Amino acid sequence: KTDKFDMKIMQQDKKILLEALEDKKVFFFMAYYDSMPVGYSKVKIKKINNEIMGHGGAIFVLEKYRELKIGKKLFETMVTVLKKNKIKNFSIEVWKSNKLSIDVHKNLGFKIMGKGSNPKLYRMEKDI
Repeated sequence: KTDKFDMKIMQQDKKILLEALEDKKVFFFMAYYDSMPVGYSKVKIKKINNEIMGHGGAIFVLEKYRELKIGKKLFETMVTVLKKNKIKNFSIEVWKSNKLSIDVHKNLGFKIMGKGSNPKLYRMEKDI
């Protein structure tokens, strides 16, 4: 990795964090392992196809920590927050080429509902 690449990632994270802090409909979660940040997730409450639902913006876990099921814990935390806000459906967008992510989300109960905001994306949904 180059310093420039790392800075770009940090700037993206800064934007996501600032959005979460300013918007009461955006929830941002950090996962720590031995006091070190190892993953994050973001979910936003928004209107999709005339329905208010939770829309997952990101779930990321550093590769060496994925076997600890931190991503699943982040997902469960997002669902808990959505339920507390009386949201009954969860939506995500997944790259059509990302078979691993599609399979993971299918295992979590998501179904492909059609194309996403980009023709290269699927929109997947789950009742919660």
